[in-house]
Amino acid sequence: MVEENRSDHAFGEKCLKTVSFDSLILKQTVKQTRSVRPRAFQSATSSWLRFFVIVAASIGSDAYAKQQDQSKKDPPMKVLVLYHTIYGHTLQLARAVEEGVKSVAGVEALFRRAPEFPHVEEQLEGSDSYESKIWREQKDIPVCSLDDLREADGMLLGSPTRYGNMTAQMKALIDGTASLWLSGAMEGKPVGVFTSTASTHGGQETTCVTMMIPLIHLGMLIVGVPYSTQGMIHTEARGGTPYGASTIAGPKGELAPTSEDLSICRVQGKRVAELTKKIRG
Repeated sequence: MVEENRSDHAFGEKCLKTVSFDSLILKQTVKQTRSVRPRAFQSATSSWLRFFVIVAASIGSDAYAKQQDQSKKDPPMKVLVLYHTIYGHTLQLARAVEEGVKSVAGVEALFRRAPEFPHVEEQLEGSDSYESKIWREQKDIPVCSLDDLREADGMLLGSPTRYGNMTAQMKALIDGTASLWLSGAMEGKPVGVFTSTASTHGGQETTCVTMMIPLIHLGMLIVGVPYSTQGMIHTEARGGTPYGASTIAGPKGELAPTSEDLSICRVQGKRVAELTKKIRG
């Protein structure tokens, strides 16, 4: 019995020594692993980082190249500047509007005039009046067609006043857009209006508002001139309304658009062009 107890005790001590030895080895192994792991981990991380940087650079380069190719393929937005004039005041406004449109990158300005009535053309051709001089200066400007209206992404429309309305020539062009109305070809296109009147209260606001009505029927988006625009708040005898840019021509057409009038025209042209890019681009 005593021998058996001694034998069991010896076996227990042997087991304890073995466990202690194994624990020592395990501790040393863990210690070594801890000292090695950071270096290996850092090396692996660095390799993966370099890999991802290369991949990201490659993807970014490809995306930039595709964007450049796409920008070359995409045609510019077209903004139509359409006007009618007899004494030249609305033509001057239209040219300033055109400058504003052209100041926006990626936008092409199309400059067109409303078709003149044949009998008026005949009178102008056979006269030496001031109106005839203005007619000869603008007769080579392309006449606006339905295709011009259809293809434009945005538009600015200018006309002198006739009893608070646009001229019959401009109205005739708009009245001929039934096919565009039926097809919805003008819907969602930004549009602004501008005018010229003989006197301060001769239709500065009503002309702009009445010009808007058929454009709303066509589904267009009306763009006015905000009062934050420089020169809008004034008490001077000149143009500038929130409904559209304007000027005062004088009872005999003796006045010219002021620098403020032309500046507001440029702002309106630029505003329509920028909105056209945002909405139609």
